[in-house]
Amino acid sequence: MVHSRATCLLARYKPRPTPCLRNVTQRFPLKPCFKSSLTAQPNNGLDSSHNSYPSGQGKPVETGTHQKKHQKTGSTQNKFVAIGLGLLAAPVAWYAYQTTEQDRGLKSLGFVKYSLVAKEPVSKSASIFQLVPKDNKYLTEIDQSFSDLFKSGIWSVEFKQPQLQIVRAYTPLPPSVAADQEQNKNNGLRFLIRHDARGEVSSYLHRLPLGADIEVRRPSVSEYPISKHVRQVIFLAGGTGIAPALQVAHALFEGGAEDGVDHPRKDCKLHILWANRTRDDCIGGVSDQASGQQSKWYSFLYNSQKSTKQNSSIGPQGAMVQELESLKKRHPGQITVEYFVDEEGTFINETAVCNALGRLPSPSPGHDQSHGPSKAERQLLISGPDGFISYLAGPKMWRNGVEEQGPLSNMAARAIAKQACPIAVWKV
Repeated sequence: MVHSRATCLLARYKPRPTPCLRNVTQRFPLKPCFKSSLTAQPNNGLDSSHNSYPSGQGKPVETGTHQKKHQKTGSTQNKFVAIGLGLLAAPVAWYAYQTTEQDRGLKSLGFVKYSLVAKEPVSKSASIFQLVPKDNKYLTEIDQSFSDLFKSGIWSVEFKQPQLQIVRAYTPLPPSVAADQEQNKNNGLRFLIRHDARGEVSSYLHRLPLGADIEVRRPSVSEYPISKHVRQVIFLAGGTGIAPALQVAHALFEGGAEDGVDHPRKDCKLHILWANRTRDDCIGGVSDQASGQQSKWYSFLYNSQKSTKQNSSIGPQGAMVQELESLKKRHPGQITVEYFVDEEGTFINETAVCNALGRLPSPSPGHDQSHGPSKAERQLLISGPDGFISYLAGPKMWRNGVEEQGPLSNMAARAIAKQACPIAVWKV
């Protein structure tokens, strides 16, 4: 979904063929304008438009030679005037037609032009992009429909790379809890985007200057709704996969608050395992200790080493760490986070997944699991690069041009097999 899908617009959509100039000329008939002056009309009495005379009158008397020359000169002048007007009208008509076709295609594909108004670096390789629609009428739509999407679950938009005609999906960051309500109002959309030198779309986006136009295709529904039945969620996030995790946190805990509910979902729990390659991506983040969790005897040295390394990173906090800490303070005891950093030798492995699943209490008695995975009380969500998802739970698959979940495998499958209660899994 989010971090590596790139599809060809030309393959998915067949744009209306561009008409040639001959077709445009047919829309603006120039040839009939010259017909009466350039073509001799037969005098056979069959052409009612040219050879009919009032009853009782004969054929008009022909004029002299001078008058004939004058009529011929006038016809020639009219011909050149018509040609000139036609030559002037054709480019205007062509431009109007092309513009109309482009606008029609843009709307039919759901693309809307946004402006890049801010680009804030949050690490050596990632930045937060802030976009607002060029047309002010869409600001109200953001405040309404986008607000509803943030309350509903996980969703994304698609950015278009116009030169290569490809698109890629990116997950918007929810309204910041660290910022006040006024700052979030009419703030547009924010995206955490990593600069991948091999990625055509991300490289294109990072090259754009402030004020540049970006064409964005917006969804109408959530890709993965968080239903009211959900009570416990384990989220495995890799890199920029933290964005969907923040969307889940917003849907679970903030959506009800926006609707005036004082204590929305006080019985819900969210535990996030966030993996990054460098500490720079999650600077200042310190893992929460699992309360009441028993470790095996040989994990003492590993856990001590991990705790020392992560506690030593206490200091200035990155933007995403600040957001997570603000959520934890806002909902104490309901949100916990563990940080894993490759360069520090800490990874999300099968033990970490099993320990995370061990945090989940048993589902409530009588809960019906037959409503589908999105309505299960206990859920395991995985988001990140394709390699990250494949390593943890097996790859997603493409079938008939549609991306599917694929079979569950690897360490996530083994960890879930050890659980007594069913857990729904979704690869974001």
